[in-house]
Amino acid sequence: MSPAMSPNMDSLEVGVLQQELLWLLYDLGHLEKYPMALGNLGDLEEVSATPGRPPSRDIYDEAVAVNQKIYQDYHVYPYTYSAGFHYRQRDFKGALKSWAEAANVIKRYKYSKDDEEIYKEFMEINNELIPHILKADEESATKKEDEAKKKSGKINVTIFSAKMGALKDLIQAEKLNSSALHLQLTAQSQTDVKKSRASLETEFAGRVKRARRD
Repeated sequence: MSPAMSPNMDSLEVGVLQQELLWLLYDLGHLEKYPMALGNLGDLEEVSATPGRPPSRDIYDEAVAVNQKIYQDYHVYPYTYSAGFHYRQRDFKGALKSWAEAANVIKRYKYSKDDEEIYKEFMEINNELIPHILKADEESATKKEDEAKKKSGKINVTIFSAKMGALKDLIQAEKLNSSALHLQLTAQSQTDVKKSRASLETEFAGRVKRARRD
């Protein structure tokens, strides 16, 4: 029984009926040897969770366990079900792990014309899903780098402002005291040499936070 009405549309009523029937079979113990049926149930629960039932993640894990115990790990689909779940949750590390396990299963296959669907699925994984993961990872790394640069820029501006604030009274005095100004600049220079970048960031990050609260 498939709820699919078209490639892009499922029947809600058929999906609900299928979900209820699968839970009935589950409760009667009839899914203990059917990992693909468990994977299908996991998909349905992911779309619409049934109160009081195991979460979809646990159902996918159970499908893999049944496959390993009953079928000596000869079914590939429990792993692709699990990988799909991790991918949708943006747990890309978990998705790659499940796809790698699926590939280990596929290595033992003797291919025939009946394996076209498996071939299509792995082509989609290779040509679309994994490149998307790599792109998302690259974008995440770039975002973190940009945030670090912005943070560094804010700290540098704050340090400059603090230095100028210390010199403000001397510069705005009616009579410029060149000796005092020279001493202030010398003291700041010596402080910059002695302090490490880490200590400067810690010191002025606190000032930034206090300024924001004020």
